[in-house]
Amino acid sequence: MLFQDTLLDIKIGKRTFFSISQNRLWLFFLAFNFAFLTFDTYIAHFLGHFFDVFISDATNPADTNIALGEYIPVIFSLIFGISVLILAITDIKSKKIKNWIKLLSYLSIIIGLLGFYYHISHNFFFTKVNVVENIIFGPPLLAPLMYIILSLYILAILREDSLTLSFIQKKKRNTFLIYLTAVQVLIVVLLSTFEHSHNYFSSIYEWIPIVIGFFAFSFLLFSPTLLNDKGKFNKGLLPKIYFTIIIVFLMTGICGFGFHIYRNAMQHIPGVSKYFKSFVGSPIFAPLLFANLSIFMILVYFKINSEDKHK
Repeated sequence: MLFQDTLLDIKIGKRTFFSISQNRLWLFFLAFNFAFLTFDTYIAHFLGHFFDVFISDATNPADTNIALGEYIPVIFSLIFGISVLILAITDIKSKKIKNWIKLLSYLSIIIGLLGFYYHISHNFFFTKVNVVENIIFGPPLLAPLMYIILSLYILAILREDSLTLSFIQKKKRNTFLIYLTAVQVLIVVLLSTFEHSHNYFSSIYEWIPIVIGFFAFSFLLFSPTLLNDKGKFNKGLLPKIYFTIIIVFLMTGICGFGFHIYRNAMQHIPGVSKYFKSFVGSPIFAPLLFANLSIFMILVYFKINSEDKHK
């Protein structure tokens, strides 16, 4: 059974309100991430074409044609998210369900790689001055890699993937989870860097998530120093820095979300109603990726520090 792992007690004072399996909590959160990915990809692939009509220019005319391949990640992430949610609710009781989740995880990796390739190839045809500007102003280059990151989290939690297990034999799963989180941080920080490059960092506040993100990435790269010989978090200064990063990420995500909405609402775009202005310009949901990272880091911490305890 998947959920025969450590229980996480939700307490206020000495009173325990409820207990939940950590793996079940992981799957609920991953299902939420796939739901968010579905919505975000839908905005980028479909609403993006609609909004481009109003913000197109002579150099990059708007293209309202939607390619067939743009439907694939939206439909797939919706199916994967629902499957993971059902798994979180019902628990694994059959080999068929295990194999189905494994199949979706492998397909998610393939879709992530294909999306990465198509975003690169599209950027080469995105007519700007040079290759660097193509990458900055074209489709978000690293966004499809989130399909790979989320599926690797699932495979690590399920402990079913032979490729992941062979890696774990060398580095241990705990170190693997920290490295995976570090890569996720790097992707989010680079996406933020590219997005803020659109207006050439006109505000000093746009440097905050980048500086914080690169510090967190560098810190997580030294994960062996975070863990003791038993694979648990060391006591002392390092865990305090780890939790400080979590708090700062959460604040950065919430504040960035507010700034993006405010910036979009204050701009004037002819032909776009006030109800849609929030979606045009700065991506309003992008800063929430930092808040999302803070929750991943919390789950990783509890998973590592209570992995060998059972109730």
